[in-house]
Amino acid sequence: MSQVQEFEKALANSETSVAAFDEHGTSLVKRIQHFLHSTPAAVPLIVLVLSIAVFGATIGGRFFSSYTLTLILQQIAIVGILGAAQTLVILTAGIDLSIGVIMVISAVIMGNCAVTYGLPTLLAVVIGLAAGAACGLLNGVLVAYMKLPPFIVTLGTWNIVMATNFIYSANETIRDADVDVQAPLLHLFGLNFKVGTAVLTFGVIAMVVLVLFLWYGGISLFGGRGSILGTLFGAMIVGVVSMGLNMLGADPQWKVLLTGVLIIGAVAIDQWIRKVSV
Repeated sequence: MSQVQEFEKALANSETSVAAFDEHGTSLVKRIQHFLHSTPAAVPLIVLVLSIAVFGATIGGRFFSSYTLTLILQQIAIVGILGAAQTLVILTAGIDLSIGVIMVISAVIMGNCAVTYGLPTLLAVVIGLAAGAACGLLNGVLVAYMKLPPFIVTLGTWNIVMATNFIYSANETIRDADVDVQAPLLHLFGLNFKVGTAVLTFGVIAMVVLVLFLWYGGISLFGGRGSILGTLFGAMIVGVVSMGLNMLGADPQWKVLLTGVLIIGAVAIDQWIRKVSV
């Protein structure tokens, strides 16, 4: 018998079945874990719906009024915009600690240009945005081209810009009494239109709230998982919970306590979801 015939005989007697994977061994918990890992916005959406349901049932129809919705959107509008930008940085496993103070100095410059120097509103907005973009460009060059750690770079930028804020403003607030408050762009980007002044320390507050948005929004601080939609849901969670507690007359200390619990819970859920990739 030739080698060809021996090979054909061995091939004919060989096993014809193929390897198969046991799909029935995957538990329901593992499937849920995999779904949440592949759909980062699912967790914040579920939490948002539950929050609305709980406060709606507790408070009643007042919670669903257009006035309440408007207040919630006003609370999250400014920091929500920053959250969308920060999400893109977090997804690359980086972080920008200076984004809050950069927002403030942009608002201060806009207000100064419009009030002190009497520039047109649109030009004041452009100058303020250009200043913010220059700060962001500096961070980008130091991180991308000089290979410096983003945490250290933006921490240093945070201190520099914060000091520049106080020096540039001469430790005074900028009133908007003489500013055309009908100008939509300045109304959107200028913090002085929201509270009547450009508050220099608002950058620190904004950074804390921004981190809450990202955590609650299912954005992994280790990078690689998250979405802008998740950040939006996270912002809505903060707004809904804050408004709900205010309408219930909750003590401010309870708000701080609940914030801490939610942060730890969000990190714990993130770690649990990440185990699916291990």
